[in-house]
Amino acid sequence: KKKLRALASDIANAARETPDAIFSARFVAPHFLEGVSLEGKLFKPSESIAYQPYMNHEGQFPSMKSVVLSPSSYTEREKSAIRMLSFICGCECTENLKKGKNTHVVVSKAEGSKYKAGMSWNKKVVTKEWLEECAKKGRKVDESMFAPPLPGAMLEETQAEETNNDASTAAA
Repeated sequence: KKKLRALASDIANAARETPDAIFSARFVAPHFLEGVSLEGKLFKPSESIAYQPYMNHEGQFPSMKSVVLSPSSYTEREKSAIRMLSFICGCECTENLKKGKNTHVVVSKAEGSKYKAGMSWNKKVVTKEWLEECAKKGRKVDESMFAPPLPGAMLEETQAEETNNDASTAAA
């Protein structure tokens, strides 16, 4: 009870100080409150669709019933959101990747042992955005649009953004 009271007090204080910075939506999913409680700090509900009120679907999605995914290379908060989205969509989420069981590997970038195993075992390798899109659409969507970026591509993209920011700062 003390922890919940302290959490409620923190949320109320933060909402008074900067309501727009903290809450971009009027309602949040129970999973958001769980995440805040576990982390002991506030974060934006817009970080994941799992923190926003559940989509208006008729329960779990039949097209996702055979999906067994395993996340890797995400923070604990992101993995928690992936587990919640798996539950919402009606698929299974496992911590360990097993050749005969898992159908999908969810990674943030195209590297790491789970990524390599998933590729060598011909599993679908996707980013968490694939699962978020499935939740939004209410069905399994095409995985091919959600391939994880290569590590070098991420670096090049970041460098390009920094160059663009430097150029716009210099122009101002």
